[in-house]
Amino acid sequence: MKDELDIAWAAGILEGEGCFGFYKVKNHSYKQILIRCKMTDNDIILRLQSIFGGYIRPRKPKKETNKPLWEWSLYKQADVAVVILKILPYLGIRRSAKAKELLAYIDSRKKPNEG
Repeated sequence: MKDELDIAWAAGILEGEGCFGFYKVKNHSYKQILIRCKMTDNDIILRLQSIFGGYIRPRKPKKETNKPLWEWSLYKQADVAVVILKILPYLGIRRSAKAKELLAYIDSRKKPNEG
């Protein structure tokens, strides 16, 4: 993790362009959590990765601009929880609610001895 200024910057990016959510894993009964951000600015995506780790992959360009599109994502529950706890103080009401929903889900899936 980087310093507090980097975390605040990343929170602003994720507040405006990010997604905090769930998706159903194909052929499984459980949900997977994720934080992701898609944009055409690869330098921003690379900076998110340098701050929080995670994965970057190219996505299909938007038809209207045909610009390359990049996606940064984070899926591991422990990593998602750490990132949310770092950025939570900087998020607005709507994003905070969704982030807290992810944290509650992570907490509900912990085994009793994980504390």
